[in-house]
Amino acid sequence: MRRPSGGAAFSSAGALPLADIAATARFADHAHLTHRFHAHYGCPPSEFRRTTRH
Repeated sequence: MRRPSGGAAFSSAGALPLADIAATARFADHAHLTHRFHAHYGCPPSEFRRTTRH
């Protein structure tokens, strides 16, 4: 992902809706963010959230 916020910011975003994160990171919509996120990290954002929670 070559957008501001990246994976670390995504995980620290906690319970923010994916649509809000996508808008903040200037993606067209949440589907675009999900597609790019999966391509870069190898898993969808929901799985990333589950596996990185403390």
